[in-house]
Amino acid sequence: MHSNNTMLPASDNTLVPAVYRALQKRAAVILGAGGASLSPQSLVHDVLLKLYTSDSSAWRDERHFRAVAAVAMRQILIDRARRKATLKHSSNGAHLSLTGIGESHDPVDGLALAGALESLEASRSRAARVVELRLFGGLDLQEVADEMDVSLSTVKREWRVGQAWLRTRLSGL
Repeated sequence: MHSNNTMLPASDNTLVPAVYRALQKRAAVILGAGGASLSPQSLVHDVLLKLYTSDSSAWRDERHFRAVAAVAMRQILIDRARRKATLKHSSNGAHLSLTGIGESHDPVDGLALAGALESLEASRSRAARVVELRLFGGLDLQEVADEMDVSLSTVKREWRVGQAWLRTRLSGL
């Protein structure tokens, strides 16, 4: 990494490929296997396009870039689920995999997830941020702690709260 706190240029031979691979793996997990109308590669390209065309250009490092990408990925998936629901006049248009949240690996409705995350954010914003970084950014617990500048024990506690919240809100869907 460079000593200044700016995003490395797209031509950088180390950061972009590493981030791209990490985001593509995360997108594959979130989108689940088969049936998705959006490929992991397309989702990552949408995320990168959103990040590179946004006003934010001061990413500290790879971890911070992945954290910002997590927000962008969440927004893209939720916007897509809302568009599909509007087109179909129902909320069963886009389904996502939430591996790591519950015992079931069944896909969940994207709009239901959006609502559950918004509800969690209103009640426990730190837990919502931890969930967002873990699910959409693929950051491990220590990376989340570093990104949020909180202790690892705080992140572990908020992760458990976030998992329980989402399991409760999304059960029966």
